[in-house]
Amino acid sequence: MSNKRLKFNGVTIGYDNQTLIHNINLDLPANKLIGLVGENGSGKTTLFNTLLGNIPSLTGQITFNNQPIIEVEKIFSVVFTKRVSIQGFSGLDMLSMAKITNANWKGGISPDDKKEIISFAKTLVIENLLNKQINELSDGQYQKLMVAKAVLQDTPIILMDEPTAFLDIKNKKQINNLLLSLVKDQNKTIIVSTHDEIFCTQYCENLMVIKENTLTLTESNIGLQSIFE
Repeated sequence: MSNKRLKFNGVTIGYDNQTLIHNINLDLPANKLIGLVGENGSGKTTLFNTLLGNIPSLTGQITFNNQPIIEVEKIFSVVFTKRVSIQGFSGLDMLSMAKITNANWKGGISPDDKKEIISFAKTLVIENLLNKQINELSDGQYQKLMVAKAVLQDTPIILMDEPTAFLDIKNKKQINNLLLSLVKDQNKTIIVSTHDEIFCTQYCENLMVIKENTLTLTESNIGLQSIFE
C-alpha cells in the first residue's frame, strides 16, 4: 500500500443548491499525516462524506491507486466527532466491527482478531473500556475507542474529524504520537480535519487548505494564521 495515492481530478463538491469547493485537482502524497483546515462551513466534513461515498461529487472523479473508488470500506476508515448511540453495545462490540469482513458464518470474529483487539486496547490503555457499554462512556473515552476502531480496520487511508477534541493534553499527545507511528511504521495516509495549529505545525507534514471555495496542498510549517489572515 506504500505507493498508492489518492487523486482528485476536476472534482467539485457540495450540494445541488450550494457548491462548497470548486475544481479540485490534487495528487496527495502517500504515507503522510495531513491536516485538513478551513473555516467552519467551508466543506471539510462534506469533503470526507464525498470520499466515503455518502455524497456524490458534482463533477470530476476521485481515484485511489489510479482506480475509481468502488469498495470504500477497503480504502477508508473514519473517525467522526459525533457520537453514535447503540443500546446494549460494549466497547468490545464496537472494536469487533472493525473486523466484520473477517467474521465467520455465525457473525463472530476469529480468536486471532479478538486477540489483536485486546492487545491494541492495552496499547492505548483502554482495555478497561472493552466490557463497558458505549453509552456509559465519557466523550474522551468514546473518542479513543473510535480511534482504535479506525486503526483496527487496517485501511490504507484514515479520515479523522477532530479526533482529539474531547481529550486532555496527555491523551491528546498519546493519540497524536500514535498517528505518527501509523504513518511511519505502517505506511498509512491519515487526513485529520482540525483547527489545532499546534497539531498542524508539530505533527503534520502537509496541509489541505480550504479557502475561498478552493482546496490546495501546502507545507505545514506556514502556520494557520498566515494562511487565513
